[in-house]
Amino acid sequence: MASNNYHVRSNSFPSQSHPNTSRLEQELTKIKTWEATSTSTSDSITNGLSFLEDLYISLENLLNMSSTQKAIAHRQGEKFVEELLDGSVKILDICGITRDTVSQIKENVQTLHSALRRRKADSSIEKSVAEYKFFTKKMKKNVTKLITSLKHMESKFGASSLLNQDQDLVAVITVIREVIAMNMSIFQSLLSFLVGSASKSKATKWFKVAKLMHKTTISCEEKLENFNELQSVDASLRTLSREGSIVSKDARERFEALENAIEMIENGLENIFRCLVKTRVCLLNISHTSDRRWRDNVFISGGNPHLTSRFCGVVLGPTIISKVVSEPLQDPLGHLLSGFRYWTTHHVCPRTKPNSAGREGVS
Repeated sequence: MASNNYHVRSNSFPSQSHPNTSRLEQELTKIKTWEATSTSTSDSITNGLSFLEDLYISLENLLNMSSTQKAIAHRQGEKFVEELLDGSVKILDICGITRDTVSQIKENVQTLHSALRRRKADSSIEKSVAEYKFFTKKMKKNVTKLITSLKHMESKFGASSLLNQDQDLVAVITVIREVIAMNMSIFQSLLSFLVGSASKSKATKWFKVAKLMHKTTISCEEKLENFNELQSVDASLRTLSREGSIVSKDARERFEALENAIEMIENGLENIFRCLVKTRVCLLNISHTSDRRWRDNVFISGGNPHLTSRFCGVVLGPTIISKVVSEPLQDPLGHLLSGFRYWTTHHVCPRTKPNSAGREGVS
């Protein structure tokens, strides 16, 4: 879960309170309550994503305030401002990776479920199950690496000092830090759901006991309430491997439950992804308010030279986004905190092409 080192206090906001600030405080309180009681279940994660979306709506209102824009714009180059820009792009990167991973899970689950419904020969089912298990093993390995990177980011984030800064600026920077911290908390819960780490010990212990007692389907199914949807499907596949190619009604229901859960999480991630893009472009816009006629090509890397996604934003004003395009790119390294390139102009979104250095640039 996210660290509490930089949680926002209500009395840290400007003395002249604004409705947008009050709403943001309310959304932060809601999401902190979720954080304290959340579990690694699809329902809990879906609720967390919904709360996070509401939080970003309130944050967008705060960033649209002229006082907020001036406070940040006048501190360009300060370490705490650069920290926010870096944090926003890394969270966007993590969201993009997670969204791609969830989409891959959805595709593989649907493929396996379809193969089991067709009831082909045992060898065909065994092949489909083996392919799914291979995918999940690789997926969990990459997700575990991402969790480690996210925890490292959490430990380093918010370290820059805000001493001797204007009170209004401190309030703005602190609340944006808080929002990024909430992202870390929710994504850690989501990623833990994907690898089944929250109840891994329970599942492992139960299967060892079941094996020692030579019990099969009934015994394993008695404890499935301790599992999330992904773990329940894994349990069904273990039963299928022991009992043969007959898929029980309960197993089919578990596949359907997993597909529904993944669909809900995928939709939630898509909404968050859009919010993150808006916030990212808004922060970049604010940092360039001193020159309205700028045309910039900004590349921020998280350490991996392979780009995960490409975003093209057409900015018609300091905070108005008319177009955002996402184009996923291949990343052979599991797209672990790869990086993003953003192109923003006042009127058009230029095409990109490789320059003499082999990198993409604005034409």
